[in-house]
Amino acid sequence: MAKKEDAEPTAGRKRQQPLLVFFSGAVLLLLVLAVVLYKDEMTATTFWVVRLIATLGAAGFGALIPGYLKIEGTGWKAGGAVAFGAMAYFFNPPPIDVAPAVKDILIQGIVYVDGKAQPNVDVKGNEIARQSNTDLYGKFSFTVPEDKLPANITFGIQFRQTDSTLMNIDTTIRFSKEEFSKPDFEIRLKSLQRPPAKFLLAGYVYNEQGNGLGGVSVTANGSSSQTDDGGYFELYVITDRDRVPLNFSKSGFISKTYSYTLPNRSISVTLKK
Repeated sequence: MAKKEDAEPTAGRKRQQPLLVFFSGAVLLLLVLAVVLYKDEMTATTFWVVRLIATLGAAGFGALIPGYLKIEGTGWKAGGAVAFGAMAYFFNPPPIDVAPAVKDILIQGIVYVDGKAQPNVDVKGNEIARQSNTDLYGKFSFTVPEDKLPANITFGIQFRQTDSTLMNIDTTIRFSKEEFSKPDFEIRLKSLQRPPAKFLLAGYVYNEQGNGLGGVSVTANGSSSQTDDGGYFELYVITDRDRVPLNFSKSGFISKTYSYTLPNRSISVTLKK
């Protein structure tokens, strides 16, 4: 009787072993599924871990088969696990093409005009389709993917000077990769002096009743003219600026001075006594 009682627990343990192996393999396979679903892109290391887990799961499944086939012997049982594990490990799936991440390259610099940092400058990288405006300190910056960074970049420069004696700068300058990749990259420009030119100022001067006022002296930038009987005048001035102050005076009337953009042919002024 003692032997029979000892045999029953042994038989129970044998029945539990396949179930334990089955659930262990199932858990490992679920871990594989969780990793695959969690990772957007599998790296080589992640793929190695998944392959190892799949091997262990296949080995666990292989260990069940001899039990179901009622094959006795430790060697046969171990052989099933080894066979399925080896099949899973040596199975050669298609290689995973993991493309390296493309790094963004920062291009930054300062625009100088006549040795001074120039704000509000439009800087364009023609070959890379990037654009930036300089801040109060003349600084600009933009990023470019490393795989799209050319050996040379032509920078287009555009800005409007607040000083009316200077012309707008609109130019392109070509720099090599060695130059624009420096952290202290600088674009240095020289302003262009506007050449003096002859401009026409013309219009009418009226009295308070709205009638043309003749004999009014009109002066600007060293040039002078006088209105005719109908109040009309024409005055040519030579200057390198885009605006000039125009003075109107006549005996018995309050003089007036106004600033006008050049050229201007539609000036209208009323003088009061």
